[in-house]
Amino acid sequence: MGIIIHELSHLILALIFRHGIQSVRLLKRPHLHPEDESADDLALGYVNHTWNRHSRYQVIGNLFIGVAPIFGCTAALLGLDWLLAPGLFQAIFKLADTPEQPQWAASFHALTSTPTSWWQLLMLLFLTLVIVIGGFDLSPADYQNSAIGLYSTIVIIIVLTTLLTFIGITG
Repeated sequence: MGIIIHELSHLILALIFRHGIQSVRLLKRPHLHPEDESADDLALGYVNHTWNRHSRYQVIGNLFIGVAPIFGCTAALLGLDWLLAPGLFQAIFKLADTPEQPQWAASFHALTSTPTSWWQLLMLLFLTLVIVIGGFDLSPADYQNSAIGLYSTIVIIIVLTTLLTFIGITG
């Protein structure tokens, strides 16, 4: 399940950034070839996509497509919390609401005042483990894809920050 969420995250962001989708495999068995290490295919899934190298939007999209599983798996975990343990969901957002002054008492109250059955907690634990173990891991290909967009993103941030500083707009 974690691998499927991982690959779906790549796919959704690739579509948002208007990349051409060549092929998608949400889950596959890895192929090991001990006699020829270069032929090993250890991927558990993939999204092959193309982009226009002259489009800044699509090039920058590579950064977000590469790290998309981090956000996709986090969203899936929050959705499971909302569905299976609403008190936990509320407690998380009580803490996130004011990170500079965490509302520990309100968070604890939300966590303990919403009844959750044992089977919901067991299901949440199992699904959380499945997502965390298989979903968050970024492959070398994910990092390489992100690097393509990272350089362009850094340049744009530097240029925009410099321009905004010179015209007097500050945060």
